[in-house]
Parts: sequence; C-alpha cells; structure tokens
Amino acid sequence: MAWGSARGPPDRGIARTGLPGTPGRTAPGREGLPRTPESLAWELEVLQTLDHAGLRVPVTVPTVDGRPSRDGVVLQTFLPGHPPSTRQDWAGVAAFITRVHDLTPTRPQRPGSLGIRQLLTQDRGGDVDFTAMPAPAVALVRACWRALFDQVDAASTAGSQRGGTCVVHGDLGAGAVLVHDGNFAVIDWDEARVDVPVLDLIGIPGHESPPGVDPVVGQLAALAWETATCWVPEPRYARDLLRRLRDATTSPSPHHIT
Repeated sequence: MAWGSARGPPDRGIARTGLPGTPGRTAPGREGLPRTPESLAWELEVLQTLDHAGLRVPVTVPTVDGRPSRDGVVLQTFLPGHPPSTRQDWAGVAAFITRVHDLTPTRPQRPGSLGIRQLLTQDRGGDVDFTAMPAPAVALVRACWRALFDQVDAASTAGSQRGGTCVVHGDLGAGAVLVHDGNFAVIDWDEARVDVPVLDLIGIPGHESPPGVDPVVGQLAALAWETATCWVPEPRYARDLLRRLRDATTSPSPHHIT
C-alpha cells in the first residue's frame, strides 16, 4: 500500500482525493471539484507553510516513498474538534484567518484560478466559468464585485485597510472550523486561492466589517462568488443563489444577506 499498513493510530489521517476523475474530499461527506496536480500541489504547499507557522491545518501524510499523493489521493492528519458556537469562538476564527492572510501576501495564484478582480475582465478561472452563465447573471455578479472594489480601493488609498491580495480560504463556514481545547483548526482548503482578504472576513459572525467596507456590499460580493462558482457543478442551487442576489440588489432598502 502507498501508506504502508492500513492499520495504525486513528489520528493518522483521512483520505482526500483531488485530481480529475477522483472527487475531492477533506472530510467525510465533503465533495469537491477535481483539481489538477499543479493546483493540488499549491494547496498542499500552502498548508505546509501554515503548519510550519504554528497554525492547525491538515498536514499531509507522505506515502512510504515520500510523495505527498498517490494517483490523486492524499492522506491528511485527523484534527479533533467541534464547530465554533460562541462569539468568542468566532473571534478566534477571525484571528486565525487574519494570520493566514498576514503570512501569504506574496503567494502566487493557485494554478488555474483567478481572483475576483481578474474575473471582472476574464471569463474563466478556478470554479468560475462565465461562458456557461447568462449574460445578465454575469453582469450582476461583476457589478457586485466592482462595488466591493470601489470601497476596498478607496479604503486602501485612505490608509484605513491594507490593499492587495493573499491566500483566502474561500469557504470559511462553521463546517470548515474545528475548536478543540481552546485551539482552532481550519480544514477544507479546496476553494483556497489568492484573492482579497475581505472575502474571508465578511462572513464571520460577530466580526466587524473591515474599515471602509459596507457589510452589505461585502455580503453581496461573497454571494456573487458563490453563485458563480456553483453555476456549473450545482446549477439548481446556483439559480436559487442568483434569485437571492437579484432580490437583494433590487431591494430599496438592502439588508444583511441571509
């Protein structure tokens, strides 16, 4: 076997696959889109960087001959814990992901992916394929992202927040966070890429919107991202998201997105 005996301590790892034809999984029941070998390697290198910095993330268990994966299969260490449930927990999550952002400002883009600024003018990147979406839907998604950048760029110019990009998790919900003995771990990095950090921060419960960014504008940008990335693999769900996005952007008094 690639990892030696199948018998071993229960905390040795969980299988995760990520190459074409092998659906990704970073936890039981977690399915992701196929990734190229280069894209998967980028993710594993990011996790190694974060682990070396003392952050709790899944660590790759190499095969018996020292490779990080075999035929698209990756074995990662098991991390115990439960989802965050309190305001204090979520404050810890915000501190964790801010540390990730601070560690990765010069990280190159994930192979095959694009950030939302690039997707304002390009049609394909990562899980986004605007050629598969109706033109009005594409225009709405991009309008939400432009509104965010108007505020991010203005705040950066004014010095109230850092501009630029870094590694973002991309799907920082309760299911991606584990709390154990007061420590935090973040799993499910399949949607990670280089992008603007506000996209991670805006959805953290109880966390204040970054300076200069209207929370509703940030939420709409995040909802637009989810709509675009789900359009091909989960079309029914994506169309529901698009309806929510249209309703929120046409409301005379927009509120926080739920």
